[in-house]
Amino acid sequence: MKKGILYALFLGSLIVLQGRSANAQYVKNQLAKDQMGRPLVAGEYVDIQGHPFLFENWTKGIVKFVNGTSVSDLDLKYDLVKDELYFKDPKTEQVMIFSEKISEFKLNNPVKSTDFFYFKNGFTPLDANTAKSFYQLLMDGTAQLIKRYTKEIFEERPYNSATTIRSFKDAELYYVVKNNQLIKIKKDKKQVLAAFADRSAELEAFIKSNGLNLKNESDLVKLIAHYNSL
Repeated sequence: MKKGILYALFLGSLIVLQGRSANAQYVKNQLAKDQMGRPLVAGEYVDIQGHPFLFENWTKGIVKFVNGTSVSDLDLKYDLVKDELYFKDPKTEQVMIFSEKISEFKLNNPVKSTDFFYFKNGFTPLDANTAKSFYQLLMDGTAQLIKRYTKEIFEERPYNSATTIRSFKDAELYYVVKNNQLIKIKKDKKQVLAAFADRSAELEAFIKSNGLNLKNESDLVKLIAHYNSL
């Protein structure tokens, strides 16, 4: 259900733009004119264990811009430290930063070819997140379930060592969006039911009858899908 809803949502938003969507050759032409992006300055993540990206390797995907245009068949990497999307110049293979502001993007799942990760911004700011912050959309409807991926550079010095080790520390945060407001939740039944107090009795019965474990993301998605059907 989740994949079908999100796939229809993403592709539906691109159908109108189909005439303006770019293939790899179009991207190459745009790069030549410096209208698509600018080179990334290398060397910002030096001597750090791990990588700052959602996926270490390049992943194919689609990008939709605030101005209404879109590009497809790009090699993409999502930097979670900077919350920034990069692409590879198909001619020079140089890492590039988009010049245009991005509203949505889709990354193919490198493990499961039929699946994808769909990100968008424009949500109400909360905590350190702004309207430009990207979230993965896990469930859409009256209530939305979104997920925020972040990475921070973590430093530690092992006992009796003079060397400081730097590495990337991952975090995943979940939010429910109701009436355009974000509610931060944990994958915990008590917190989830509190976010849906208007239907908590029905949801608790659904959890019990279906044996859901809300510590599992897939079960959390099922529960919110059920809420949207009530």
